[in-house]
Amino acid sequence: MILNFIIVVPVIIGLVEAIKRAKFLNKRLLPLVAVFLGLGISAWIGGYEALLEGVMAGLMSCGLWSGTKTAIGK
Repeated sequence: MILNFIIVVPVIIGLVEAIKRAKFLNKRLLPLVAVFLGLGISAWIGGYEALLEGVMAGLMSCGLWSGTKTAIGK
């Protein structure tokens, strides 16, 4: 479980950042995109029993990103 988070969270952060820079979606929808990416990636890696882990990974990636931005002051 922890190994999945170590792998999945940075991948989600990178994908959401790529979507944000490509300006495909409104910035307010990016946390929702992160949760769905977490669901998809975790289901792909660990099967459907890992869906809760995917939701947690998506939420952690949003919190990690916004917390880092706040700490840096941007």
